Amino acid sequence: MKWSDLSGTAIVTDLQTADMLMLLRTSDGADGSKVIDIDDLIAALDDREGKHIYAIHGQMLEVQAGSAIILGVMPLVDIVIPAETLTCGVAKVAATALTVFTVKKNGSTVGSITVNAGTTTPVSDFASPVTLLGRTDYLEVFNPVSPDATLNGLYFGFRGLR
Repeated sequence: MKWSDLSGTAIVTDLQTADMLMLLRTSDGADGSKVIDIDDLIAALDDREGKHIYAIHGQMLEVQAGSAIILGVMPLVDIVIPAETLTCGVAKVAATALTVFTVKKNGSTVGSITVNAGTTTPVSDFASPVTLLGRTDYLEVFNPVSPDATLNGLYFGFRGLR
């Protein structure tokens, strides 16, 4: 097989058949010409590993009892929830008091969701990355022991990476 540029100059004179998937992409050559870059698709995907978002979301549609579990999830694939503080949803009815939900991995506290008094914006906080092994680890969100009497219609989410 012979590949050439528009002027007919040979770029590749021999291409061996191999057991690999190829990723073809164009880029600009040094002289302004177009270049076809060939990469091993599997290697290219491996380089991007950890950049796929895995969404975890939950809701609390009405006021719940103290310490009620309002979310339980066990991902099917390994994911990492980054160490970050992030606005993560909305409440239809504002909290009248500071409300802090506890986030636990396999029963141990790993983060929180906070809704400040008079606001409708929950904020998640994870001090360090949380790794969840697919089909093994689980994540739960617990209502506070003394829940806010008005906060409801709460929708929230976390950004996991896989």
